[in-house]
Amino acid sequence: MKNFEVNAVGPYMLARKLTPLIKVSQRKLIVAISSTAGSIEGADASYGGFPAYRASKAALNIITRTYGDHVKKDGIISVMFFPGVVKTDLGGPDAPLETADSVVSMIKTISTLNAENNGCFIDYEGKTVPW
Repeated sequence: MKNFEVNAVGPYMLARKLTPLIKVSQRKLIVAISSTAGSIEGADASYGGFPAYRASKAALNIITRTYGDHVKKDGIISVMFFPGVVKTDLGGPDAPLETADSVVSMIKTISTLNAENNGCFIDYEGKTVPW
């Protein structure tokens, strides 16, 4: 339950609460930080276990996608975003990306998002992630 509270329910409640402010903001954007572990198409044995984490990220993806459909009438773009495998507690010390490199790439990619990206699952470099 904790995985779902943190990774799916919390971001959804935050997006809903902030929607009035997003509607009047200059950059109308909701970015949910997801993971390729939440990709159903990409689900295979190479990820090992973590079923609750993976299911919670898949839930985040569908929540973000469907909420994005709801708010697009207000000009809001809603995307799922994979920051890459980053050297964090989750990614571990052998992860290929430094935190700063991931953040710089994410900011650059986020700055290019437009209405065509609504409902998309993309990575830090702007590449489409399989659902």
